[in-house]
Amino acid sequence: MNSPSFRQAFHLHRHLFFLTGAYGAAVLGLAFSFDATADDFSAVFSYFIPAAATSFFFPILILLAFLVKTAAAAVKEGKTPKWAIDNFEGRIAAYIRNGRLHNALAALLALLPVTLFFCIGKSMIPLLNEYRLDPLFAEADKIIHFGRYPHEYLVPWIEKLELQHFFDDLYLCWFMIVYLVTEFATWGDPDQTRRMRYLWTYALCWIVIGTVAAIALASVGPMYFHDFYDAPSPYGDLLAHLRVAGDLKIFVIAEELLNMVKDERAININAISAMPSLHVAVAAALCFYFRSVNRAAWIFLSAFLIFMIMGSVYLGWHYAIDGYIGIAMAYGLWRASGPIVAKLHEETSGSR
Repeated sequence: MNSPSFRQAFHLHRHLFFLTGAYGAAVLGLAFSFDATADDFSAVFSYFIPAAATSFFFPILILLAFLVKTAAAAVKEGKTPKWAIDNFEGRIAAYIRNGRLHNALAALLALLPVTLFFCIGKSMIPLLNEYRLDPLFAEADKIIHFGRYPHEYLVPWIEKLELQHFFDDLYLCWFMIVYLVTEFATWGDPDQTRRMRYLWTYALCWIVIGTVAAIALASVGPMYFHDFYDAPSPYGDLLAHLRVAGDLKIFVIAEELLNMVKDERAININAISAMPSLHVAVAAALCFYFRSVNRAAWIFLSAFLIFMIMGSVYLGWHYAIDGYIGIAMAYGLWRASGPIVAKLHEETSGSR
């Protein structure tokens, strides 16, 4: 590995570094303005560092893919073990020579802080804005769904098919699906233009949708309606149904989030935020990206997006319009990232 390759990789990602650096500076500035302490930050880092370390697991999958391809070629063509070893080493060398390893490391350094700053920024929502928009969003949900709340359509169908735990488990799978797609884009996608477009969309989703819009549209969602508003909750029957449905993991997570919002820490690892739905928005971004990568995977991700919208409503995490607006915003960011990459990363044009 020669140093010019690393310099080129950092140069290619320099604008992403500037974006995430500016985002981090703004979030940290706000945190310090609310007298965040070293203990507050250490609690966030204790969760962030182990999660960040998993980003280096994906290269093992790449090595395994090279090994499988080499073994398959050796068996098919009747090659010797020495040929297989040389071929395997050649694939690794080519991966390094063409700069994909260097680019992956640069992208990780640029993007990993985004999730850290997102956690810190999201935890300050109650300090930056008052939760007051939920009655408006609940009423809007009812109006656009023909006079009924969306969960009223879903509950009988899900109950009939006994899919309660399916949606409970699927919602938690979001982290793994996002991780795998983002790691593929970081380490594995040979199309640099497409890769950079996804990286920009991914970063902007967390910043624009998960932080800026979440603060401006501060809301708690159906799960917490009764905890933050004096008005009767339209979602009492839904929550009662979910508690009867079985030992759903969402209630453990919901209680932890509520405790974080109500504790005395200036910052924490998370907070409550409904509008717009970052879960749905990022799931949509995965679909936009993989449409030109692999058709089978794109179909899977499209189904995953649909189920995420349904699950977010059924489990009481979001109003349906949270998901609709999340998709619209993600699409806008995906569209905007095209000209951004064309303007700021001309060197990637036509690269593979």
